Amino acid sequence: MLKPKIFGARSKDPRQLSLDLGIAYLRLPSRPPSPPGPPTGRIEDPVFFAHLLAEGDAASVSDRIIDIRYQYGLQGRPRPPRVLHISLYAAGPYAKLSAETLARLKQGAETIRARPFKVTFDRVTSFERGGDMASAIVLLCSDGKDELTELHNAFGPALEKVGLRRNGSRLRFKPHLTLLYDRKVIPETPLDEPITITVRDFALIHSLYGHTQYDVLGRWPLNG
Repeated sequence: MLKPKIFGARSKDPRQLSLDLGIAYLRLPSRPPSPPGPPTGRIEDPVFFAHLLAEGDAASVSDRIIDIRYQYGLQGRPRPPRVLHISLYAAGPYAKLSAETLARLKQGAETIRARPFKVTFDRVTSFERGGDMASAIVLLCSDGKDELTELHNAFGPALEKVGLRRNGSRLRFKPHLTLLYDRKVIPETPLDEPITITVRDFALIHSLYGHTQYDVLGRWPLNG
């Protein structure tokens, strides 16, 4: 197990929360109170499983963000390369997850088996969020979508086996890669040149709300 790492610049950007959390938090079955949870962490801080792009893949995507911003006349700040990721499964707010729950999240993650696979992003679009909130400008994929969905679907059973239950409903999984946020809305459009990355692992991430900063709580290779 790797030691926790913190990635990213301290730029204010709380908007990824709505994409990464999106579902109710996990909880243990009803029983006597468990030991106290982590001593720090705000209730807004989400914890989720995701694939963090490898350094080379992140650099390639970052270069394309510059092109996409220019092509569509976007003004939003690009996501920093070291926090570019594909969300896989949300656990809930950090402050609501006890130390025991976090340990079981890691225990469940260790049981997930899958082989590395490639993902080809071939479209760009906006995820509109209503109100005055800027839209997320995201990449969508065709090749690799099924593999990402299968990996997402593996988390539920794996976590149930270690005693974690879903508290509430969850949103439909739609694989995507967030590039930036912008007021301009982009209809789903094919990329001039698709972007292919390789998914070789996944991580459990504590996102420090409002700082574009990640604390990696654990990382697991795809070696099934």
